[in-house]
Amino acid sequence: MLTESLVVALAGGAAGLLVAAWGLAAFRSIAPAQFAGLPGIAGVGIDGAS
Repeated sequence: MLTESLVVALAGGAAGLLVAAWGLAAFRSIAPAQFAGLPGIAGVGIDGAS
């Protein structure tokens, strides 16, 4: 039971990171150029430090 929970948790975490990376790439590709002037927009990304 513990092993199954660990595998499911790791798979869920990996899937979440994948969706976040795809979503960030999609946002950057479809975001209008007018967002380029917003402060901090260049720093938007996935930060692995928690």
